[in-house]
Amino acid sequence: MAVINPSQSAVDALVDRLSSSVDGLNVTYNSNAPAYGIPATLDINFTELKSPNFIYGDVSLGDWEQTSARKYPLVAVYSSRVLNSNIEKFHTFSGPVVVGLTVYLTWKGGNVQRDFDFYAQAMEGAVLTIVNRSRSEFSDDQDWGAEVTYNGDVELTKSSIVRGSHGWVQELRFLFTFQVDADI
Repeated sequence: MAVINPSQSAVDALVDRLSSSVDGLNVTYNSNAPAYGIPATLDINFTELKSPNFIYGDVSLGDWEQTSARKYPLVAVYSSRVLNSNIEKFHTFSGPVVVGLTVYLTWKGGNVQRDFDFYAQAMEGAVLTIVNRSRSEFSDDQDWGAEVTYNGDVELTKSSIVRGSHGWVQELRFLFTFQVDADI
């Protein structure tokens, strides 16, 4: 029996873009970092099954720190909300899927740093560049796969920067809305 999983389609589409070795998160962040005066050292491992800094799932930082080997920054991708609103009537599923991307940035050292926000700004710029980037010579081509369309809705919430078990830590929580039209 065929199974429909609209949230997995949207999550996979986002991870495909973030993990690209050509224009994904590591490449885009590191190429933009010098403009913010910060080091270009982002190295998220999207491919290893037991990656020390990437997971599928919305896990709190405290639980992640207590239960897993990790390497900062940490990145998590997960589905947050799925709604079959029958936007296109004759699909088995047709509606919005909200996908979350949470990034935990950390800084060592005991003192407040003047450039704390530059790291969050660089991450914000890299992520927004990736989701809005065309994947072909046509500037309006937003090819996310057969079932998925990114509708441009994005929300970013930045936590306060607080002292944590690894120095200073800040959570960046992105929410993206995708349109998924799928059939069994």
